[in-house]
Amino acid sequence: MALSRTEINARSEVKRGIVTKAFKIPQSVSQDIDELAIALGISKGKVLQQAVELLKQSQKGA
Repeated sequence: MALSRTEINARSEVKRGIVTKAFKIPQSVSQDIDELAIALGISKGKVLQQAVELLKQSQKGA
C-alpha cells in the first residue's frame, strides 16, 4: 500500500530528528523572528535554533 504524503513527511522528520512545536508568543517577538530570518537569509526555525544556542552559551558563563 502506498504511503500518503503526510506519512512520508512524518517518517522523514523522524529520520532527521525534526519535531513540530507550537508556541503562543507576543506578536512583537513573532515579528522580530520574521525580520531576523529575512535579514539573515535563514529560516525562522534556524533563528530560534541560534537564539537557543546563544542563551545556552550565556548561561554556562553565569
